[in-house]
Amino acid sequence: MGKIALRLLFILSLSFNAAFLGQLLFSPEKSKAGDNFLNELRLSKEQGEKIRAASEFIDRENRELTAKIKKCQQNLIQSLQEPQVDKEKAYQCINDINALQQKIQENTIKKILICKEHLTRDQCSGLMDNMCKKMHVNPDYCKKHCNIKK
Repeated sequence: MGKIALRLLFILSLSFNAAFLGQLLFSPEKSKAGDNFLNELRLSKEQGEKIRAASEFIDRENRELTAKIKKCQQNLIQSLQEPQVDKEKAYQCINDINALQQKIQENTIKKILICKEHLTRDQCSGLMDNMCKKMHVNPDYCKKHCNIKK
């Protein structure tokens, strides 16, 4: 009984996380909010083009990685539903998911760094303020760490 409950809880947890991640990544409101935020930074046409081009490429790659994560999660669920669970297969699925999630996080950092390359100091401060609010970090801390060479 305990194993069944644990499996069910694990599957529900994976399903919830996948749904939440999908909503964050694919919702049109997110894209609109990102565009509105870029407008708030008062980017020049050149800045906007460079940042959007890089963002589109990274976002496309992240969508592909997210699809791979979903497939790995499905494989994991199937593996856990077998009468005799192959622990090595289950752990390999988890390792694959972790590697894909790490790549998404690396892409997010890459996107932030690309943005910072094309921003003035004031625009960078605005970007960092927005990020700090989303992460619930003191914005004054983030502003101190916005060193732009321009």
